[in-house]
Parts: sequence; structure tokens; C-alpha cells
Amino acid sequence: MTQGENHSVLAKLSEILEEEKAALIVGDFTKIEESYEVKKELIEDVQKTASAKDLPELDVVRAKLKRNQELFDNALSGIRAVAARIADARKAAQGIDTYDAQGNKKRIENKKKGSLEKRA
Repeated sequence: MTQGENHSVLAKLSEILEEEKAALIVGDFTKIEESYEVKKELIEDVQKTASAKDLPELDVVRAKLKRNQELFDNALSGIRAVAARIADARKAAQGIDTYDAQGNKKRIENKKKGSLEKRA
């Protein structure tokens, strides 16, 4: 791969990373999944052909990769928090655990079976 071709690969990878950033910010995980294979192939091409002349561009790409990884980690953390909150709401809807004066745990069951309350 020539120097010009390598520059083109790095430019395309940089563009894909910008698109990935935008998708992460709005939560478009379908877009992220669609670009995964292209990004993977471009990274493999860069790994095989990069030279010292490419260091400035590689530093930019590395920074974008790190930024996107942080955004992805934060998105996953948010998804996990929402899942935990939904699980807590479901558990609370079934009943609550409480303790009596002697410290014994007791479960108070919810007799009413309903759906999750929706608020505007």
C-alpha cells in the first residue's frame, strides 16, 4: 500500500470514527453495528501498512478511538443503570422486604398485579 493509499485509509477510518461518535451520542446502536466490520477492516489495513510517516494521523485516530471507547463505556453504563432500575421497579411491584422489631426479615407481598406506571 502506497503512502497516499495509507493516508486514504486513515482518512476513511477517521470519518467512520466521527460517524460512530455521532451514533453513540444519539444512541443509534444499529449504526454502530453496521459500521463495525468496515472499521475493523480499516484498522487491520492500518496495522499492516502504517509507517513512521503516518504517526501524526495515527495519533488523531488513536485519540478518536479512545474517545469513542469512553462514550461506548458510558452508554453501556447508562443501559445497565436503566436495566437495574427497571428490575428494582419490578421487584418493588411484587412486594417489599421489611424487618420486625426482633430484626427478622419479612416479605410483604403485593396482592395487586398491575403494570408499570407511566408518567407524562
